[in-house]
Amino acid sequence: NGLIKALQQEINKLAEQNVKQRHAPLQTLSTLMDEWPIAVALFDGQHQLIYRNPAMLEALKLPLLIGTSAKQNGFVTEPNCRELSHPILRKQWQTQQLWYDDNNQRIQLVCATNISQSLRAHESLIQENLIRVFSHELRNSLTPMESMTDTLLSQETPSPEKTRLVLSRIHQRSKHLLNFINQYADLSRLPNVNLQWFELAPLIDESKSVFTEPVKMTVKGEKRCYGDASQLSMIFINLFKNAAQSVQNSALEITVAIYHEDKNQCIEVTDNGPGFTNLDNASSPFYTTKSDGSGIGLALCREITHQHKGYLNLSNT
Repeated sequence: NGLIKALQQEINKLAEQNVKQRHAPLQTLSTLMDEWPIAVALFDGQHQLIYRNPAMLEALKLPLLIGTSAKQNGFVTEPNCRELSHPILRKQWQTQQLWYDDNNQRIQLVCATNISQSLRAHESLIQENLIRVFSHELRNSLTPMESMTDTLLSQETPSPEKTRLVLSRIHQRSKHLLNFINQYADLSRLPNVNLQWFELAPLIDESKSVFTEPVKMTVKGEKRCYGDASQLSMIFINLFKNAAQSVQNSALEITVAIYHEDKNQCIEVTDNGPGFTNLDNASSPFYTTKSDGSGIGLALCREITHQHKGYLNLSNT
């Protein structure tokens, strides 16, 4: 406040005049970006600050004096690249960067958008879906339990056969509910990946244990795979289960292919089923078209793939 603030404004004014003389096109650009709600900062080739708009000042709550270094203002250079990041902009902010030439000098533009409202809306949607799905599962399990026990208790001397039948059905519904909860817990607490090279064939043979009927399995391409073998086995088990459930009236055929494309490792699993009825929602948590499904399997596969810094692509061929 007071004299210090006035001195800061005077220093910035002098610095801005100096920068505008050296970067004439910046004058028009800064006039536009001064009004932007997106936080913007420009750095020269030596990572010296040459411009920041009011939105960036508001976001960082720092003076951001023109001519100071990115490091002095709290920015750090990410390893293996020249991109800048700031601790304040890592949470609830989405940052983007680009480079362009101005008077034979490389200029780096850093912009940040506050996505806190979008994140809160997304979290609310997830909570609503979670409550909806858990309510549905609880109602499906508890309603028949309540009805059966009410019928049993209304009889003065229920027969042992009737009592055993009711207890058997309660036991079955309880197992289903516990299995659903355990699947959700597995999705929520995946451990960190342990990446290493391993032979793919033994992992496929182990995952084939889910089949109760004969299956024609074809494995082609590279024999070795890089990843977390235990987590990738969970992907194969879920995909194989889906394939077995989708192929009802013919012999099940599955092909697993592994290869490299543009320095990326690709694993393709193809079956002779009818395909997905709704590709847009197929890997969404809790979405399922099966009467006894929980909608966890493909969501778990997608999360494991993300843990490997990859992506899961579903398609009908």
